[in-house]
Amino acid sequence: MSTQRSNAQVSDAITNPNAQQQKLMAFTKDHHALLSPARRIYPELLSEIFASTPIAERFFTCCLWRAVAIATPNIWAYFDVKPRQQFNLMDMWLVRSKASNLIIAVSGSGSADTAATAPCNQQALRLLSSQAHRWEDNSGSSSV
Repeated sequence: MSTQRSNAQVSDAITNPNAQQQKLMAFTKDHHALLSPARRIYPELLSEIFASTPIAERFFTCCLWRAVAIATPNIWAYFDVKPRQQFNLMDMWLVRSKASNLIIAVSGSGSADTAATAPCNQQALRLLSSQAHRWEDNSGSSSV
């Protein structure tokens, strides 16, 4: 039985050599992304690169880069408190920052006191003050 099958495969390969080539070309095309240079960078190196780039630019390359960025705590440890800023993602950033020391800046137009006392920033400042034991640096227009 196996001899007949082998003979059939050989006969098919001889009579239709392009079929096998087309299958291989289709397979190569379907899996081309796996050969991307972005996939060959070690996650540890990506973490170092991400630590020096803006957050928004980290997630648009591929799901691997997004996963590495999310799993790199020190890139989630910087908080810039600005007047009238939405802070609905701050909880997520604090969770992703894990035990990393936090760097907090208060900035924006006007004085830092205005930014720190703006009603929209009070919740954010309360949340950050609950993590005061993790503060590494306070910078910007004034310290928090």
